[in-house]
Amino acid sequence: MAKSGTFPNLHDWLINEDFMSPRQARLHSVYLGWLSLVANPLAFAGFAFLLLLIVVATPSLFCF
Repeated sequence: MAKSGTFPNLHDWLINEDFMSPRQARLHSVYLGWLSLVANPLAFAGFAFLLLLIVVATPSLFCF
């Protein structure tokens, strides 16, 4: 028996279209967007490159 709160349960909760709250509806939308981004290798590479540019452009925020 899986514990409550495990990732498979979270995945099922996020893809479920019977929303229990506005928060679940927003997270559903964000999660489906993330899955579509990850499914497209070129878009994901562009996203990773954009994150890299942000990290390089703002070194003072990431220096400890």
